[in-house]
Amino acid sequence: MGSTRPRNVKYRQAEPTCNLISRMAKMYPADKLSAETPGRRESAETQSCLSRASPRLDIIGLGMWIGSIMLFNVWGLIWPNQQKILGLVSASDEQKAKARKVASLASRTNFALSIPLVLCMGSAIHGLPF
Repeated sequence: MGSTRPRNVKYRQAEPTCNLISRMAKMYPADKLSAETPGRRESAETQSCLSRASPRLDIIGLGMWIGSIMLFNVWGLIWPNQQKILGLVSASDEQKAKARKVASLASRTNFALSIPLVLCMGSAIHGLPF
């Protein structure tokens, strides 16, 4: 028995990331968002695909990194310590006290990071409010 894929159908290969970023940069041209750098001599072909991306992609990238930090806080700090506090994992009273402090600080950090995260997500489409 052979492959279940039809023989006459050509499958489109996934676009490289550079092409995707280039297409997104065309949707949001950098010249409309910020002034060009004076004295710049390189052509667009010599620049990497990431340096041609618009500033809005930089903002959403910053939001991605903030979200990654928040994800690490939840799964690396908050959840293991919450397990100790709730009694799902055996721990002494001293360990529980330390776990409360670590989980509390990580939760507060996530709350503080959620504001710039939402700002970055919204500004990727609507622009920064300032």
